[in-house]
Amino acid sequence: MPGALPIPLIALDLVVIAQAVLILRAFPGNLRTWQPRLEDLTRTAGSSRRLAKFRCIVGFYSLGLSLIQGFWAGWGLLAKWFTMWTWWLMTAYFLVGAWLSWRDVRGEAPDGALLALSSRLAFWMVAAFHILGTRPPAPAQMALVLTGMTWTLLLPSAYSLPDAAARAIAVEGICNFGSYNQHGMNVVFMLIEGWLADIPVIPSMAGVVSGWAAAYTTFAVIRYMIVGK
Repeated sequence: MPGALPIPLIALDLVVIAQAVLILRAFPGNLRTWQPRLEDLTRTAGSSRRLAKFRCIVGFYSLGLSLIQGFWAGWGLLAKWFTMWTWWLMTAYFLVGAWLSWRDVRGEAPDGALLALSSRLAFWMVAAFHILGTRPPAPAQMALVLTGMTWTLLLPSAYSLPDAAARAIAVEGICNFGSYNQHGMNVVFMLIEGWLADIPVIPSMAGVVSGWAAAYTTFAVIRYMIVGK
């Protein structure tokens, strides 16, 4: 059943949106004119081939796990969690990064329409790294934040539920193979990515990070108003 207006959630959404706008206006750098270079995404202090292999392995592993979860638990159930939004973003990041890295390893320079597409993908890959990244001084570390909140706040809350059946369901929802990947291995993946790749840190990307959070809170408000939870 549709729910009443979730005032606290709407207030949070407005705060996050305002934060995104203020950061984009306050930080130096204009994201509309800044153009990332493809070498920013494939550059590494070590082996370019090793970076390409790592991205390929993580990308397809994450995609496989996501597909299994989707068919097992249902796509609608997965879409409502911010964890899954961030996991799918990480999956896309590694798959696109693998494609760009392998082209670089093979010496295939894009041109024409492919060059324009690659440039757009490069912009969003840098943005995704700032949202997910765990390499200081990246302005956000969503993978680390979500993992910390899950094990220090959500799990203790699940164990504190007075009803035994509800407690078992809540704990099982957190302590499972998928959760260990999405609240643990995601941090490991991004730490290794930050070590292998030399992604540039752009201060004004902090506004994009807040925009990502605002997109989810807006979705949560709309979903609550439609289904009531």
